[in-house]
Amino acid sequence: MKKARLLFVMCLLVFTFVLAACNKNGELDLKSIIDTGTPTPEATATPEPTATAEPTKEVTPTAEPTAEPTEEPTAEPTAEPTEEPTPTEPEVTEEPTPSVIEDMFSNEDTVYDIPELLTLGTYADGDSEWGDGNKLYEVSLDMLVLSDEDKEKYPNLALQFDLMNMEYRDVAKFWTEKFKDLCDGGYALEGDQYYFVRDNYNILRADSYVVSLADTGATYEGGVHPDYGTIGVSIDTETGEQLTVKDICNDWESLGTMIAYKLNEKYGLWEDDSKIDELISYIDEKIDEGSQSFTIGYEGVTFYFTPYEIATYADGELTVTFSLDETFVAQKEDGPEMMGLFKRKYRRVPERYMLQMTPGIGVELLDLVEENDNFDELTICEIPNEKYHGTSNGHYILLNGNEIFRKDEIYSDSNDNAYFYIKVGDRKYIIVKTVQSSDDTYTYVYNLLDNGNIYDWTEDGNEFGFEFAGLRDYYGDGLWDYHLTSQTIYDPENTVIESRFDVIGTNFVTKKIKFNYSGDEVYDYASPYYDFTGRWELTLKKDFKAGMIDPELMFNGDENVTGEMDMEVELQAGDVIYLEKCTADKQVFFSTDNGEWGTFIMDKPADYDGEYFYSRTIGGEDIDDLFEGISYAD
Repeated sequence: MKKARLLFVMCLLVFTFVLAACNKNGELDLKSIIDTGTPTPEATATPEPTATAEPTKEVTPTAEPTAEPTEEPTAEPTAEPTEEPTPTEPEVTEEPTPSVIEDMFSNEDTVYDIPELLTLGTYADGDSEWGDGNKLYEVSLDMLVLSDEDKEKYPNLALQFDLMNMEYRDVAKFWTEKFKDLCDGGYALEGDQYYFVRDNYNILRADSYVVSLADTGATYEGGVHPDYGTIGVSIDTETGEQLTVKDICNDWESLGTMIAYKLNEKYGLWEDDSKIDELISYIDEKIDEGSQSFTIGYEGVTFYFTPYEIATYADGELTVTFSLDETFVAQKEDGPEMMGLFKRKYRRVPERYMLQMTPGIGVELLDLVEENDNFDELTICEIPNEKYHGTSNGHYILLNGNEIFRKDEIYSDSNDNAYFYIKVGDRKYIIVKTVQSSDDTYTYVYNLLDNGNIYDWTEDGNEFGFEFAGLRDYYGDGLWDYHLTSQTIYDPENTVIESRFDVIGTNFVTKKIKFNYSGDEVYDYASPYYDFTGRWELTLKKDFKAGMIDPELMFNGDENVTGEMDMEVELQAGDVIYLEKCTADKQVFFSTDNGEWGTFIMDKPADYDGEYFYSRTIGGEDIDDLFEGISYAD
């Protein structure tokens, strides 16, 4: 079966990023990197990056260089005997067989603890150029960033990320120079078309056992359509080694057949046995050589096949997912026995986690509709803005291909939007972060119910946005200008979600929600108020009357405080007020030097329809005529 050679940059990253740090024997030269920050000269002769780089076998870091093995390692570790061997026991063969596979039901908790979640995120590096009002090209590739604490815990993983980022910067530079030369040479695309390379990491798992990334990218150099696809990258957190199917699967020799039949069951593209046999042979070959693309999620293992690889371009990218609890029948000496298809280490998952979602790419999740041990495909899609490329007018959510929710008329920058699936105990959420052109950030929280329906918290006026704790202050040394994209925290219990918008000038407020988990109890906490960041102070230019409120109600009550508007706080010119809180409809609460609290309401526009608005007046007076000290961003 014909193998595709896709013209996008992911292949180059996944299969060649360690070549720059390998010596002539193919070993990773850690010492040269640690001592000098760069590979040794003999290792730097890497081939020029191209879009059609063929996969090469991955060489991965370890904590310390090890001695060369004295014998060829076996493809699978053999199980440790449970008793002292006797002379009558058969010798363990060099090749692994099902008879030596570990028992999936053997005291699992004492072998592998529940994994600890990592703090891992991404930021985009690259460049773009405009000419005569039209975009000429765009290069945007995700880089990986690990928290300082996790870098200390897992130095080999940190080194692997450094190598991947280093290779991606070279790739970004290669494509930028290529597109620039094309445009400067008179080969810019016409109309609203432009050259682009985009590559995004969809972080499906990040814990103390494994980091698994769906590397999704697209390349367009003109023509009918872009080339696109997803390559799975899974890395052992402790060793920094890239994992293959043989590393995670107990019965990898039969897995190709299982994948092929599951693909045909899902897509129905192979009509006769000979085509199925060809597909099985192709997958078996990829598994044997270690090039089969896959990811290890918290609910299953997904195998990826890019367009043209095993079907037509029109059939798109094909995927199948196996549950982590998938079983097979192992033939043992005392008869057949049901075993776990995947090794115990990768079946240990936390009770709460976050998954970043890529628009248009489905995520296989267990039992979203009902508990029948079946996977349901959850997909979130952007509604593109036809007038302005790179922007969206909203989003919609698909469950098994059927639309279950749509929110439109939300103009935002697609490059800054972010989408997440959150599981906390038995609760499931979708979170959509949108960034407006004014930099106001709104995030919509949807509660996925077990019957396949969805509860929209935003219908009740709850609009939230992300505060990326732990990575918020990270600023990388980008090759050119770049923007932070999807910094992600993977433990919802430690994640605070917030929205922000401007109220008076560009003095902005935030509102927070936190997902909490304690045993079997799951609850969500949300402040009923937006809080001003910092303690903004304004000086009155003229006498001003505001409503009086009891500050105790602000901190002890669960409902919004409207204030006693018939009771007034009389302020004089020169008095200072401190902005404290605000509601979604722009009722502002402030404190004074003498301990009083007051409130006023920003005027709503005449065409106010219940959506977000920005106001410059209070009681008909312009805010610049009332206050000194209003800040305005440049």
